[in-house]
Amino acid sequence: RILSGDLSNKKLSEIATAHVSSSLAALMNPPFAAIRIYDTIQKQNTLMQIDHHTGIVSAPTHNLEKQVDGFFSTDGLLCYSKNERALFYVYYYRNQFLRLDTNLTVVFKGKTLDSISRARITVSPKLTGDIVKLSSPPAFVNRMACADGNKLFIQSAVPADNENTRTFVSNSVVDVFATDDGHYLHSFYIPSYRESKVTDFRVSGNKLVALYGNVMLVYDLHLIP
Repeated sequence: RILSGDLSNKKLSEIATAHVSSSLAALMNPPFAAIRIYDTIQKQNTLMQIDHHTGIVSAPTHNLEKQVDGFFSTDGLLCYSKNERALFYVYYYRNQFLRLDTNLTVVFKGKTLDSISRARITVSPKLTGDIVKLSSPPAFVNRMACADGNKLFIQSAVPADNENTRTFVSNSVVDVFATDDGHYLHSFYIPSYRESKVTDFRVSGNKLVALYGNVMLVYDLHLIP
């Protein structure tokens, strides 16, 4: 279900999407958005393009690379950099992210700082029909991500070898990568608020907007250690 609206009148309307059920969406240059669907024929997650004014889904598509299976092991995050006109897909359970152009063609595959290159998940045998489930909690490598300007921000779920355990547990570490070629730039911490870790964040220029449940805080990136 995709809703479209105008902030000036604060009204939302649902976009008909030709019976396509999407699980992720990222607005690109209007009127287009990238969406992730599950292809029941190929049995894997696939990225597609949609006109969010008309709801028409069109080619091209990009099939996310399978590992253990085509659903859980390809799960991840989708974000768009307006300045770079680039789409990024960050996998949850492996140390990899993709930069794609607006035609969903992969420009490059980048790596995060962690060494986990294959999803550490176990999928149970099919229950009935096409229904499957995880037999144990998955091991996250990347939890959250967003893009702004020429930088990709990824919240890591895995502490570095030389990282202080107490610092990692009480903060959320964000690794920053260049959007032009994916090389690592630096890292910083988003502090916890009232003993709660950040649940989502976005970056705009020198400001970082962090969500802690139903509380929103704005940080100056120059002041975050």
